[in-house]
Amino acid sequence: MRWWWRGSRVRLAAALAGLVVLWALLAPRAFGGSVDYLILNGNSMLPRFARGDLVLVRPAPFYQVGDLVAYRHPEVGVVFHRIIDRVGERFLLQGDHNTWVDGYTPTAAEILGKFWLHLPGGGTAILALRTPGALATLMGLFIFLAGVTLMTPETPSPRARLRQQARRALTHLSGGLADHAEGTLLALYILGFLSLVLGLFAFTRPLRLQVPEALPYTQRGAFAYTAPLRVSGVYDADHVPSGGALFPHLACTVALTFDYRLESRAPFEGGGTYRLQAEIAAPNGWRRTFPLQETGYFSGTAFSTQADLNLCLLEQLLRQTEALTGVQPHQYTLSVTPNVQVMGALAGQPLEATFAPALKFAVEKQQVYLLREGGQSGDPLAPLAEGTLTRSVSRPNTLSIFGLALPVGLARWMAGLGLGMTALGLLLLAGVEAWTTRQAPALAARLRAGGQVVEIDRPLTSAGRTVMLKRHADLLRLAEKSGLPLFLYAQPPQVEYYLRDGDTLYLYRETWGAPDAMALQRALEAGEFVLYYQPGVSLEDGRLTHLEALLRWRHPTQGLLTPAAFWPQVEAAGLAAVVDAWVLRQVAAHLRTWLNTQPAHGESVPAEAEALPALRYRVAINLSRASLQSPDLVAQARRILAEMGVAPAQIMLEIPQDAPLGDPGVAQTLQALREAGFALALNTINEADWGAWRSVPAVDVVKLGYATLQRLAATAEAAEAVGRWIAAAHQAQARVAAVGVETLQQLRLFRAQACDQAQGYLISPPLAAEDVPLFMARRQSLLAPILLDLA
Repeated sequence: MRWWWRGSRVRLAAALAGLVVLWALLAPRAFGGSVDYLILNGNSMLPRFARGDLVLVRPAPFYQVGDLVAYRHPEVGVVFHRIIDRVGERFLLQGDHNTWVDGYTPTAAEILGKFWLHLPGGGTAILALRTPGALATLMGLFIFLAGVTLMTPETPSPRARLRQQARRALTHLSGGLADHAEGTLLALYILGFLSLVLGLFAFTRPLRLQVPEALPYTQRGAFAYTAPLRVSGVYDADHVPSGGALFPHLACTVALTFDYRLESRAPFEGGGTYRLQAEIAAPNGWRRTFPLQETGYFSGTAFSTQADLNLCLLEQLLRQTEALTGVQPHQYTLSVTPNVQVMGALAGQPLEATFAPALKFAVEKQQVYLLREGGQSGDPLAPLAEGTLTRSVSRPNTLSIFGLALPVGLARWMAGLGLGMTALGLLLLAGVEAWTTRQAPALAARLRAGGQVVEIDRPLTSAGRTVMLKRHADLLRLAEKSGLPLFLYAQPPQVEYYLRDGDTLYLYRETWGAPDAMALQRALEAGEFVLYYQPGVSLEDGRLTHLEALLRWRHPTQGLLTPAAFWPQVEAAGLAAVVDAWVLRQVAAHLRTWLNTQPAHGESVPAEAEALPALRYRVAINLSRASLQSPDLVAQARRILAEMGVAPAQIMLEIPQDAPLGDPGVAQTLQALREAGFALALNTINEADWGAWRSVPAVDVVKLGYATLQRLAATAEAAEAVGRWIAAAHQAQARVAAVGVETLQQLRLFRAQACDQAQGYLISPPLAAEDVPLFMARRQSLLAPILLDLA
């Protein structure tokens, strides 16, 4: 359905939609956006970030330890470092390459944003473009292009006119829906594109976030004391009120009371202990402590207690001490302390707190009075202490779109709805095209050609030479440049396009509705298939355990394709076993190359990693169902490795999830592979596959696929289930590997469940074969920080 993309208005809509999305994502803060562009001018963030790199940061709803952020230092300017700790409302930061902590501790309001994108060397390129010579060159190029555009005639090209005629023919034949095909396409394109972008952001972010929440609480106390007087007239009443001076020769016994309350918006469960005690001290350091009551216990958030203090006995103690020491201080200090110990849980968070405010009196001859130290503004009879607990709470995650905080759940629903509507619209249009293909193949071919063609009833021949073209676009380009007509011969399911230029006949042939086995075979022979390698690590100590070989197709027009885009065609064409053999041979060749790789001149590489030792790492290869059912698999694999000089112990063969493990022939093949020295791994996709490894002889590794990993990391119940399953796998002497690990949260989960290995973008993206030796040499020591983050 290539004709969908040929309308000029569709291309304009695509460009406008793309510009809107790019502006929403990349608009600088200075122009109303939310992105800050930083050109690094130091090496404090080596090895990941270097001088001259361009870093983009965006504001985040909250910041936590481990985040890479930019903040504005009042003296240095903008600084890009990592958060290593939080103290109250401020953050401690440090450069990854620095041995010291930043002297300035910014608040969340002072942080410009969190790391988003990294363009190595991008800052150097921007600085180069700012030079006068570069600006002059760009201005000259702009003027030249503008002039060429203005001089180009605005009359429609013959191809455009022919394309319009083809569209009119389509709308006439297909009726109703086709009357609005271009407008429908335009709307579907915009809806699908925006829904896809929204979905990419929504489905790559968790629905909920664990964010820190402060739980403030206050401990309040209330002292009171009174003493009956032997004579009246000293105070308005016949007793000493709270806060008043005490006179031992008028009142010996003082009744002390203390009330306590724990206040918080969050519920508290627990209790604690308390004990009133008194301490008498002299300025020279002498002191005596004596309890006023036995230890008491309370439950809940409040209690009241009381005790008596005998001033006459206290005065007698002081006189005896003065007589024994010969020292008579002018004044003593009497302190009464409640010694409250709180133990419990505040909103489910453990709380242990102490509250021991001292009610202090000055003790002089004939009088005892309350001290208000240093002009203290607070009331000494009503002490308080404030504290804070921090708990992690789950909150809905949001996306910031044009300043609007959109919940991720709603964004996913909107993206799914938009993509569903787009898919429905495309199916309707596909039905229109399918109808024209069945009812009028020549018309469908004209639509594919995008211009006026001459339909012929027999193939063309040439007395000169015939040139076979591999791409339809090449033929269209020739027709546009030469102005020559295209000829069409349609004999379903095959269609041939011709262009005659003198004695040369250009021919492009395609077959509709069938897998293009020739294209796949040609791609294999032309070296368009390539291998990438993704490392896996041990979750126990971070060492590298294996490399997984990943097949890619470097398509000449569609770019780098993953197997999901072409493997069904490979299987339908019967080439799965052929491709598997090619992969095994390439892996063996790469192993030999890596073993012979030496560091470049002047390059510093650790001696123990100068090459890839033969028995240090295995390379995992995905087997297809067709290869597994081939009786020649074992002999062919051994022959390939023998030719390349690689031991079978270097290779781990991964069994696909759709393998017929109950087939006796497959079981026999697996046993033979095992006896030949190959390691075996089994891929699992869902819970139904978890027991399949029990029927496979001596499986070394059982892999949890990406979809399974994402689901298990989302719910605690699933995590507990996989923990039990991992334990069962360990009892069967099989290791477990989690594939597709992207976040530290997922890594923590599977490490806590005793998973053995991990593989994913958090560890490393897939590497080109030529980059593997350098990765082995330089990245091993960099896995330690990931494990430190897990602690």
